[in-house]
Amino acid sequence: MAAWISVKRKMKSFQLTDGNISFAPPPTCPNCGAPATVSLSYGYMGPLSRTLGKLFGGVQYSATFGYCQVCADQAMAAISISNSFRWFALLGLFVGVCISASLKDRLADGVVLALGIGPGLLIWAGSWWAYRQRKKRKHPPLETQSVWGPAAYYAGTKFLGVREDWIRQLVKLNPDLFDDAVREKWAGP
Repeated sequence: MAAWISVKRKMKSFQLTDGNISFAPPPTCPNCGAPATVSLSYGYMGPLSRTLGKLFGGVQYSATFGYCQVCADQAMAAISISNSFRWFALLGLFVGVCISASLKDRLADGVVLALGIGPGLLIWAGSWWAYRQRKKRKHPPLETQSVWGPAAYYAGTKFLGVREDWIRQLVKLNPDLFDDAVREKWAGP
């Protein structure tokens, strides 16, 4: 598993974060280093926004990165797995409620609840796991790739990536986004 590298961007004092940002992405794939042929736009949500934000509306930072076709297909598969989690949860909840409603008049409340929750959880977990496995089989990890799924993110105050050479290119192509210390460390003086 590759380690994620973080480079902090320069911020204006009055500006907390940008939801969307304009920058020049490096011409190589952030996952395998091959020439980028596909533009892929997706968002990043931090841990708190990812958990509570689904219910209360969280902050999502979007950016467009260049990927090779193979890595772009794999990244989109990973994003669809993440996005499908709540839909499979709703499917399981629906099945559980239907089973509980159909048994309500025949059995005690505790038994009805258990018989509704059990199959609902199995439907949710089983269908999501099968969907995940199907996507991973269709887009298996390759030896040239650093990670399975997206390999670069914009997270409001920083960029995240798994390849040092890609981070260096990002800093060199966008010197106005980074302060002097970051530019010296990643792009040289």
